[in-house]
Amino acid sequence: MSIVCFIIIPSIFYTGIALLSIISIAFTLVGVLGWWGSDLDPVTMINVLMAIGFSVDFCAHVCYHYFKYCNKTFDSVPKNIWDCQRLYLIMKSVGRPTLEAALSTMICMIPLFFIDVYIVQCFAKTVVCVGTLGILHGLFLIPVALSSKDSFSIAKESGSEKSLFSTATTAATDTESATERNQML
Repeated sequence: MSIVCFIIIPSIFYTGIALLSIISIAFTLVGVLGWWGSDLDPVTMINVLMAIGFSVDFCAHVCYHYFKYCNKTFDSVPKNIWDCQRLYLIMKSVGRPTLEAALSTMICMIPLFFIDVYIVQCFAKTVVCVGTLGILHGLFLIPVALSSKDSFSIAKESGSEKSLFSTATTAATDTESATERNQML
């Protein structure tokens, strides 16, 4: 899957984020299925392998659009506004279609929960879990991870080697110092 992602998204970083998200979905899926009462038998493993194919859609689409919009620059737009605008454009492009695809697939699985056959119920559980985890990763975790990458690169571009945490601590200390000075006056 990572080779296909790399062909479409020619960036090791974005392909790596998509790959880590797919791995996270797969491991979380195995844990949730075990918690939900499914054994790690061949039926469950086949369903998990199929689920990895489903999870690629959620991750790869968001990473691809983020990569596509990262290559566009508008010099007249300030950096912080461009970051928000880029996230808006990405969610506008893939947010609603991703949500609709996952929800429609999960709704189609509802009747399968009422069939008392282990294979069918295991498949339904797997698809519902992958849909839920895919939405969580594709619409929340991946955008946060990719936006955080931009925040770290902004700090490096400005010549400051401080981490975001030390910058936040310095800002908090400056605020406390200002408060103490005001109290002394």
